Amino acid sequence: GVGMQTLILWVGCLYNFMDGWTMLSWASDKGYTSCLKQMIKWGGAVGTRDNIGETALVKASRNGHADAVNALLQANADPNVPSKKGKTPLNCAAENGHETVVQYLVKANADPNATPKGVEAPILKATRNGAASIVSLLAKHNADVNIRGQMNRTPLVVACIRNQPACATALVEAKASLNISDSNGLTPLIWASVHGYLHTVKMLVAKGADLNTHDKTHRSALMWAAVQLKWETARYLLTNGAIADKSDLAQIESDIRRTWRKAPDHIKTIRLMVGETNRLQSLSARLAFLIGTTATAGRDSPIRSLTPSCAPAGDGGDPMSPEASKKILSNILSFLEPETPGHDDGPAKGWQASQ
Repeated sequence: GVGMQTLILWVGCLYNFMDGWTMLSWASDKGYTSCLKQMIKWGGAVGTRDNIGETALVKASRNGHADAVNALLQANADPNVPSKKGKTPLNCAAENGHETVVQYLVKANADPNATPKGVEAPILKATRNGAASIVSLLAKHNADVNIRGQMNRTPLVVACIRNQPACATALVEAKASLNISDSNGLTPLIWASVHGYLHTVKMLVAKGADLNTHDKTHRSALMWAAVQLKWETARYLLTNGAIADKSDLAQIESDIRRTWRKAPDHIKTIRLMVGETNRLQSLSARLAFLIGTTATAGRDSPIRSLTPSCAPAGDGGDPMSPEASKKILSNILSFLEPETPGHDDGPAKGWQASQ
């Protein structure tokens, strides 16, 4: 009951007297809402910092005490006062996955983009820890989905590094930039390809990410996928329009020789994959032309029956669209895949997922 909580508070306050804690800060830290309300009624100052520079609202938010947070906000606690280290209540709540607390704070006009003393923004913290629902909530309350943190990384870049597909999807739905890069020139697609996170790669490509952007070392998503032996990812990128010219292939082979013991086998695989894709792209273009130009021959044409789902809708003889041609290539590749060892299971060799 309230009496027991009050007794505990007094004992706690005596124990922490030298630390400069007040009864109100102790109640907020422990989530003793009944006692907290009593302290507020007795005139406790809700905005006072303790000796480590934290307000009662920071403590309650960090520990997920939603009722205590609500009580403090009702008593006009400022939701934007940071701790001595620069963490705001919203930052603390987002970092620790306390969605209800985040809801209370944003409704009280907490700034979702505050970064005092260089502390990462709440949406970056939530993304790093995989709290997709909090990411969506912050985005709906005007959080900058392209805000930059360490190494100039945006939330979407962080989601692709940390393998947080739900967060990545939430950010893309909130109109996060698909092609923005970090300090090293790595885009979200490049990062997802480095680690072979195929689900995220497919989502980014479907939403229009640039497949052929190169980072500051002049390596593309395809090149990184190949060097890290993420064959499923490399095949998907090739099928959907990624390009590897002679200089790219030379760089891939050089990187593989430096990285892997069985370099000749891996080099043979990527050569076969790229060569096959180039040949099939030419074949699909020819098929597209033939199907388009023989449209007037009727829907029972033998050529058109090869790929009925890709045939033009009308009989006007229009050439096939690039999308239909790409579909033909994808269908052909699914039947003529070279054998490739292993699966894309990330993270990549030599890369830490905590980056």
